[in-house]
Amino acid sequence: MNLILLDSEEAGSPLKRGDIRYDHIRSILKSQVGDLLEGGIVNGARGHLRLDAIEKDRIEYSFLPGDKEETPLLPLTMIIGCPRPPTARRLVKDLVSLGVGRLVFTDTDLNEKSYLQAKFWRDGLYEKAAREGAMQGKSTLLPPIDRYFSLKKALESLPGGELRCVPDLTDGTKLTEALPTPWPAERGACAAIGPERGWTDREREMLAEAGFTAVSLGNRVMRTESAAIMAAGVMLLEMG
Repeated sequence: MNLILLDSEEAGSPLKRGDIRYDHIRSILKSQVGDLLEGGIVNGARGHLRLDAIEKDRIEYSFLPGDKEETPLLPLTMIIGCPRPPTARRLVKDLVSLGVGRLVFTDTDLNEKSYLQAKFWRDGLYEKAAREGAMQGKSTLLPPIDRYFSLKKALESLPGGELRCVPDLTDGTKLTEALPTPWPAERGACAAIGPERGWTDREREMLAEAGFTAVSLGNRVMRTESAAIMAAGVMLLEMG
């Protein structure tokens, strides 16, 4: 955790024992009264938390806004065939920490239909994972995270004009060779990552009709989260 992130309505309220931020400050950082920690408001100002009191059950602090502007998220959308909830949690956290601009989780022909209706999504636990990712990535910005119960609806949600690719084990150009150089920053991009059992032929046709180009991440069969992280890392690096 490299930044303490606060919701706007809780700024100034004590951090209580059991909160991961409290535990991090007490157990990991071993901070003292008077210390300044980097912090910020969700989708708002960056600054510092000045620790005013550290008690067994709470930490009192003052938020001191700074004048540093947050680095915008890069315009990369990741469409992901929804995996099981523990994997989805890791994906949300890691992709947010990388700075992905939008996450879209979708039902597919081959994934378990209950995944998108699990407690992780139903009770908003994905929002907590996103905040953890932002704090790890040292950013106040959270990307939109959307769910769709069909790939068709997920594809229809794209704004249009972006570079579209689908990493797959079909014959395709290497991802690094498919990306434009130099990258037109305003264009944006979207990568579609299949579920653990992969895309069906029907879905591949749907993606092709929507302008997605098949690209290769190599000849290894990867888990959904491995493919998503690798593709996002390569594309974000090229996008700057």
